[in-house]
Amino acid sequence: MTDAKLKPKVDIHGDSKKGAKQWQEDSFGYLVSPSGKIRVLSVFDGHGGYNGLVASNTARNTLRDYLLPLLDEAETWGTGKWKECLVELFAVIHNKIREMFLDQNRSNSTGANGGGGQRCK
Repeated sequence: MTDAKLKPKVDIHGDSKKGAKQWQEDSFGYLVSPSGKIRVLSVFDGHGGYNGLVASNTARNTLRDYLLPLLDEAETWGTGKWKECLVELFAVIHNKIREMFLDQNRSNSTGANGGGGQRCK
C-alpha cells in the first residue's frame, strides 16, 4: 500500500578522514527543506593545502547561507529557476572565496564579508 503523504525516510551520513597532508582540506554539507522535498548534498574538494581548507569551508558555508533561507520557496521552482539561482550561487561562492584570500593578504584576517551580491529572487 502506498500513501502519497508518506515521505520516504532518508538518512544522510558523512565522514572525512585526514590523510597524509597537514589539514583535512575537503568539506561536505547538506540541507533539507522543512517538507523534505529538497535535499542538497554538497562536497567541496579543497586541494591546495591550507588555501584548499579555507576555500572548501568558505564554499560550504556560503552555499548554506545562500540556500537555507530559500528552501521553502525553492520547492516551487522549475528547472529554469534552479539553473539561474545555481549559476548565481556559483558566482557568489567564487567571489566570497576570492574576498577571503584578498582580505587575508591585506590584514591577515579571516572574517571578510565581501562577495555577497544580490540573492536570487
